[in-house]
Formats: sequence, structure tokens, C-alpha cells
Amino acid sequence: MTINSEIESAAQRLLDAHRLSSLPVAVEEVAKKAGINLFPFDLGVDVSGVLHITNGVANIGYNPNESKVRQRFTIAHELGHFTLHHGSERVFVDNENYYQFIMFRTTNLASKDLKKEQEANAFAAALLMPQAIVKKEIQAYNGFDFSDSTMINELAKKFEVSTQAMSYRIINLAENNLL
Repeated sequence: MTINSEIESAAQRLLDAHRLSSLPVAVEEVAKKAGINLFPFDLGVDVSGVLHITNGVANIGYNPNESKVRQRFTIAHELGHFTLHHGSERVFVDNENYYQFIMFRTTNLASKDLKKEQEANAFAAALLMPQAIVKKEIQAYNGFDFSDSTMINELAKKFEVSTQAMSYRIINLAENNLL
């Protein structure tokens, strides 16, 4: 997947604006400093998160029954919708079975909606795993080996993301010659 420099820059600007440069990225703090209210809310088995904007007030609900790393990614994903797409929709739901006026994560989306979901995922990855910090951490390994799951697991713990998210981020950065 090609890295979108505009999305990378938007995530980095948000981190810079709030002077956040340590690991793990305090995604809840980023959202709150952006003026977004966060609510743990049992959204059901198939729903990870929701962004709802009413009268200029943004709220992110996230499923407290999911793992901490999933909650962090969900908040970052919904923050991505807020940052990149909030002028176009008022409600974004991260699930497969919601209806009408809703953005959600599925393979059955119209291409413009699927693009928004991919952009929100890319934003979440850039926010939680900033390119410069990932590069610095990988360089510290002196010969990073993509087949060594121990390294991926250690990095995932350091960034407080899933091993899958860490793997995708490293692969995407490597494919785009950003490591």
C-alpha cells in the first residue's frame, strides 16, 4: 500500500501540536486535546467504535470489552475520521452491519466509503506508530529481521499496538522506502 504523505503529515501535525513524542502515544490525550469527548460504551460484539458529531461537539465511543490495543487503535481510527472527514458525515460507526448515513469497516462499501475507512486506518497507524519513531526503533535492532516475530512483538508492546498493526506498519513503511 502506498503511504499517503498528507495523512502522515496530518497525524504528525496533531502530535506536534500537542507536543507528544514519547511512546506509547497517548491517544486518549490527543483526542481530548482536540476537543473530543471519549466514552467507553458497550457497542455490542461487532462494533469497535463510533464517532458522532452534533452541534459541533464530537464524541468517540469505544468498546471497553475489546483489548486495550484494539481500543487505542479504534480511538485513533475515529480521530482519523474526525481529522480527515468530519465535514462530510456526522456519524462514523466502525462495524459491519450498521445502516444509513454511517461509515463502517467492511468489504462491501462503495469505493469512496472504503477509501475513507482506509484513510482512517492509515491515520491511526501514523498516529500510533509515527514513521520517524518506528524508523529509530528499527535502527536500534541493527539488522531488523522481518521474519523474527520476537522483534515485532517487542515493538508492538513498546507502541501499545497489536502485532498485526505493527507488522502492517513496518511493511508499508519498508515498501515505501521510509525505513
